[in-house]
Amino acid sequence: MPGGVPAPAPTALVLHWRLPAGPAPAWVRSCQALLQTNGHFRLAGEPAAARPAAPPGPSAWTVCIGAPPPSDDPVANLWWISDGDGCPLHPQRPLVHSITARRGLALRLWQRRQHQWVCVRHVHLAASPRYGLGVQHLARAAAQLLDQASVDLALGVVGALANAPVPQSSDSSGPVWLALLRGRWRHWLGRQRSRWLRERWRLGVIDAPAHQVLNLPGPPVVRWLEESAGWGYWADPASSGSDGQLYCEYFDECSGVGHIERLTLDEQDRVVDRTPLPLGDGSHVSFPLVLQIDGRRVGLIENSVRRECVLFEIDDLGHWHPISILLRGVAAGDPALFVWEGRYWLAYSDADLGVMDNLCLQYADKLEGPWQPHANNPVKMDISSARMAGGFFWHDGVLHRPAQNCLLTYGASVVMHRVVRCTPNEYVEETLGHLVPDPTGPCRDGLHTFSAWGQRTLIDGKEHTLSLRVAGHKLWRRLRGKRALAPRSLARTP
Repeated sequence: MPGGVPAPAPTALVLHWRLPAGPAPAWVRSCQALLQTNGHFRLAGEPAAARPAAPPGPSAWTVCIGAPPPSDDPVANLWWISDGDGCPLHPQRPLVHSITARRGLALRLWQRRQHQWVCVRHVHLAASPRYGLGVQHLARAAAQLLDQASVDLALGVVGALANAPVPQSSDSSGPVWLALLRGRWRHWLGRQRSRWLRERWRLGVIDAPAHQVLNLPGPPVVRWLEESAGWGYWADPASSGSDGQLYCEYFDECSGVGHIERLTLDEQDRVVDRTPLPLGDGSHVSFPLVLQIDGRRVGLIENSVRRECVLFEIDDLGHWHPISILLRGVAAGDPALFVWEGRYWLAYSDADLGVMDNLCLQYADKLEGPWQPHANNPVKMDISSARMAGGFFWHDGVLHRPAQNCLLTYGASVVMHRVVRCTPNEYVEETLGHLVPDPTGPCRDGLHTFSAWGQRTLIDGKEHTLSLRVAGHKLWRRLRGKRALAPRSLARTP
């Protein structure tokens, strides 16, 4: 592993399950099946010959479901899975109140250390509020927790998540039947919103540097730019490195394809010129980023459709020239570069793992590569704070990472983090604050980009509006997709 510490082969842990009385729930059986396919685990009682030979080490762990075991439990290695609030999982209807309340599917993994429970892993996935649909991801979430914890053990990573709740012995939520009814109602409302409402984004400017925006005494005053003409909108703003100019995505609502444009603003922040850039060869591109690295001005865009991440160099005339392909075969969403302790790092969301709920890292000793994946990708699985919301930026020796909160809707708000530790084997960050849309403003339904622009800050915001034309386009696309999937009748032989 160039430039890093080689990751040791994970020990094939022997996994015991301690469950409440009665047969094992279906989600536990599904989780066991998933874990058995990755080579990191074998169930207690399974013949050792059924698994590859494992290196020596502490290989027996017990996973507890239900109430947390007492502190004097004689078992040496204990894990306990709780909900996102630190409460035990309901034996028949796990996470029913969280899922039906549109809070998603959240789990925490606790490890007993010196007779205390320490939260070592957390996963938070989007889930339909209709319980039968939302709970389908529970087995995947639990398997993700245990799989990454096993890698941490192999790498010797000993850590604890900050701001974790205190473990609870019971959950005092309301009746299950009422939660199920509310979940079905919320699911129906969500389907109607997605069919009939139009998502319209606008660019905005805040007259304060990025590091001060979260510390303002009240909501920041945003000066919203004019809307683009036609059936399309501007989003994903980023500094161009030149005064009065910025890059952004222009999304065509009719074709469903976005491209990158350079906008020139006057002193009143009115758009006086727009220049489309020939990037992506006609495929959908978005999320432009520009930064200075090693005395060069380089740029990135998202082109996950083509499953590659290209590094560009930008000349004095604003032309983008490809100089290297950083990633091949990876559907990298919202990629962003940063430098940490002499290494180059690339952060992105892997669309094969989930469009909005994961953060992955790659690193290299040279900007052009070769790039190596982090030993425990994805380093974060959280629908409320994983996907990038703009580029990294430094202030007073602190590296800031803006992220999207996509729990209730795509790009609902921005969450700012402070990077604490970043190595080939470990990644730790802390939450600094949230930037939420003004409920009385013109873009009250979302914010999903936060970009430093000198002494000012660029953002974008969205509003949901009723549009019969957009609803018609959505219906036409659904019908066209169903026709494409429908089996064709065989031609009759004469």
